[in-house]
Amino acid sequence: MAIHEVTTEDVLQRCARCGSSNRLSLDTLEVGVARREDVDDGLVQLPPCPACRSTEFLIRAAESEPAHPAPGSFGHLHRLLVGHLHAELVQRGRLHTVLKPKGGGARKVAVHPLSQETRERWFPQGLRLAVPLRRAAPRPGKVQSIGIHCQQTPPAPAMPRGVPNPSLLDLICLEDRACMSSRATPLRARETHMLIGTDTTYLSNEIPGLRGQKVRIFAVLRGGLRPDANPDADDYYVNDDEKLARLGGVTAEDCIDAAPIHPDGTTSFVHVDPRAVDLECFAHLRNPSAQ
Repeated sequence: MAIHEVTTEDVLQRCARCGSSNRLSLDTLEVGVARREDVDDGLVQLPPCPACRSTEFLIRAAESEPAHPAPGSFGHLHRLLVGHLHAELVQRGRLHTVLKPKGGGARKVAVHPLSQETRERWFPQGLRLAVPLRRAAPRPGKVQSIGIHCQQTPPAPAMPRGVPNPSLLDLICLEDRACMSSRATPLRARETHMLIGTDTTYLSNEIPGLRGQKVRIFAVLRGGLRPDANPDADDYYVNDDEKLARLGGVTAEDCIDAAPIHPDGTTSFVHVDPRAVDLECFAHLRNPSAQ
């Protein structure tokens, strides 16, 4: 799900599924992914992970996308790095066949190259994301948590009819379902019935075109809004309810790995990472005093 470094020859990817690190040559990547009858020139598909064979996609920020809410955070720097990689591939002519010029002229593809000022401010040590050695613990009372505990995970449901060839994400979604209920804490009195793999509604305008749509939760990116977020930490990408409960649940500083839901109930292959507070099931975290 994340890339950590871009050089003149390759890109370093950290697989979100198994955690392995992979060096991918720029000559193996291209801009553009076919989506039904069109090609989305804002996507870059990464090769299957050698370890677990999962496939991931990088999403270039949209032209109308607002400024990142947490400048300097991992999410903000990752967005800049993806924009640079996308622009570099376009410059090299690494384009999907549909996007390649037929008569010598190139179809215009929007790019977000890094300015020299941006490089000097956010990437003074090169185009890489620094990983802190350790993360400072949040101060008590500053972050509102959802207390949870796990019940026995029910058997995975059968794949819905009409999905003859389920994707890896479909299978992950079915396998990751578990039941979660509230744990009484001084900060939280009401119950919540949230669980990995279930659906909620996106309420914000931060991700263009997604407001009001249903999304399915695949994991919690713990501390994703913190400047010192460490995506390599074992407790950063949590897609297990029992582990999430042990770590204290979801906070207002977390992001969520989610995917939009199609009308037929399947999920998009493109994942998004909204702030937890921008999802309906966690909206109460914006106002801790209401608990």
